[in-house]
Amino acid sequence: MTRTSDKKTYLQKKKEIGQVTESLLNEAKEQSRFKTAILGALKKGPMTVPEISAATGLDLKTTLYYVMTLRRYGQIKDGETRGDYYSYALKGA
Repeated sequence: MTRTSDKKTYLQKKKEIGQVTESLLNEAKEQSRFKTAILGALKKGPMTVPEISAATGLDLKTTLYYVMTLRRYGQIKDGETRGDYYSYALKGA
C-alpha cells in the first residue's frame, strides 16, 4: 500500500466509527488531488509556480501553497531561477 492509500484507509475507518466528518474526508481527498496534480506536472520537468498553475488548472495561491508544502517535506526541490521566478523539480529528477 502507498502512503496515500494508508491515509485513506485510516480516514475511512475513522469515518465509519464517527470520528471523521464527511467534509474532513472530502478536504483530505482534495488535498491529495492537488498534490498529485502538481507532482504529475513536474514529471515533465522543472517548472515555475505560474507554469505549474497553468498545467494543473489550480489558481496561483493554491499552487504556491502546495508547492511550498511539497518542498518543505522534501518531495520537490528548488531548480534554476527563470526571470522573476524559481523553478521546482521532483526530488531525484
